[in-house]
Amino acid sequence: RSVFLSPFGKNHLIIVGMYSIRPFDIEDADLLASFGYEGIGFEKMLGQQLGRIYAYAIAYGHMMLASEGYACLDKGKPIGFLLYKEKGKEPRYACPELEKREKEYLERFLSSLSPEEASVGAKVDAFILDYFGSDKGDDGELLFLCSDLNHKERGIGRTLLEKLAENHKGSRIALLSDSNCNLAFYEAMGFGKIRELSIPNPKLPGYTCYIYAKTL
Repeated sequence: RSVFLSPFGKNHLIIVGMYSIRPFDIEDADLLASFGYEGIGFEKMLGQQLGRIYAYAIAYGHMMLASEGYACLDKGKPIGFLLYKEKGKEPRYACPELEKREKEYLERFLSSLSPEEASVGAKVDAFILDYFGSDKGDDGELLFLCSDLNHKERGIGRTLLEKLAENHKGSRIALLSDSNCNLAFYEAMGFGKIRELSIPNPKLPGYTCYIYAKTL
């Protein structure tokens, strides 16, 4: 059963330039997770198998938190997704099915970590909690932004962010990213770096986590 809850009506499409936008649907979950795995690059740090498990755990976890989400379509086919958590809003997509998937992947991930990998993870968690664990004046958090790698550099991320800005003009939003991601994209979209933490990691020298923020 779909838990498709739309701020502008189920199955309603909005045409934006060469693409169309519709609300995220729980049926998009596996595709969003696969795009995230392909684009985030966790395999560089964790290896292919463990990186995939972690990417899927993160994707399902963010779906559980999101109060709003969008899919970018090209000729009816989803090619990108955005998940957003607005301050004070209840999660829109949380359901037992997603909770079960997140738990299964997270348990597999945690049971497979070496002590060294667990240490890196603990430092990342502390960095995230220090910022997002208390009110820093942000109106929301950009949880997830991903696209099909076969459609790279075709304006998908920009289209999705512009849709978010249309609905939340004047809101200050923050996001977590790291040196595996396309930081230049966020900076080109007007996000400013407000925090960073370099974490020693033999598998990925120079690994750094960042918090970015922007007023839409």
